[in-house]
Amino acid sequence: MSANVLSSRDTNAQIKPVAQSDAKDTKSLEYHRQVLESRMKDEQAQKYVSPSDEIQSPATQKLSNFRNKNIMKKSKPQTLFQKTSTRSFEAAKGQPMFADIPKKDE
Repeated sequence: MSANVLSSRDTNAQIKPVAQSDAKDTKSLEYHRQVLESRMKDEQAQKYVSPSDEIQSPATQKLSNFRNKNIMKKSKPQTLFQKTSTRSFEAAKGQPMFADIPKKDE
């Protein structure tokens, strides 16, 4: 390229197309389907469950129980505002509220 790219050009001059050397080798959809099918077949053959997979050591059992207990605590919905019971509401009725408190004279 020339050093002066932004200079004025002749309007009739033709620009030579630049050959793209980065032509990607795109594969067909059929190829991708075949690859997916072969992977799925391989995964089905590799599934083996050992009888001892479910056995946990005492430490692992304790950790999993602790984790499950914490998860159960956190999963319970908690209300933002505490519900007032009728018993506590009745007890609070007899007491004066903030506006009912007499001001002390100084």
